[in-house]
Amino acid sequence: MSKSKMLSVFVGVAGLIALWLPTQANAVPLVTWTISGPGITSSTPISPYETDLSYDLNPAGFATQTWQVRATAPAAGDYEFDWDYSGFHAFFQVTAFLTAIDPNLGALSLINAGPANCCTSPSNGFAFAGNQVFSGLAAGQSFGFDLGGSNFDSNNVLRGNLHLTQVPEPGTLAILGFGLAAVGFARRRAVSGR
Repeated sequence: MSKSKMLSVFVGVAGLIALWLPTQANAVPLVTWTISGPGITSSTPISPYETDLSYDLNPAGFATQTWQVRATAPAAGDYEFDWDYSGFHAFFQVTAFLTAIDPNLGALSLINAGPANCCTSPSNGFAFAGNQVFSGLAAGQSFGFDLGGSNFDSNNVLRGNLHLTQVPEPGTLAILGFGLAAVGFARRRAVSGR
């Protein structure tokens, strides 16, 4: 079989697989995140898969403050996210927490740090990272995270950022892989002049 015919067959098979994969049950659509709570909040999409959610409260008072980060499942399925939670809650008697809110499992504690004083985390800033899977969600179910903390510092500020990255479903990864392979194969042919 000639190389040009092999390329045509390869691209054709990749195209058929690309058409077939998104119709499978594991093709989970992207979600949109919101944040609510005291002070200034913002939800900023970085890419179709990534969102930055932040809060800023000054003065924060001397009680635990909580922010709610929520999404609604657009379709039934499993939703997986890598998360990075960082912030600054001052220096004295600092706490920070992050809880996954799963409609099927309830509240799942991911971080429960402090109280700590200067300068042991979460005092003088903190950074945590992990992964959370919300399994078996029904279309329309609300899910997400609660986050926040407290301090007893004269610098009575609470600032935080939660960066969420939705892990693409296997079908999306396969489509990207086939597309890159087809482009690489075609480029190799063009460079070799065959």
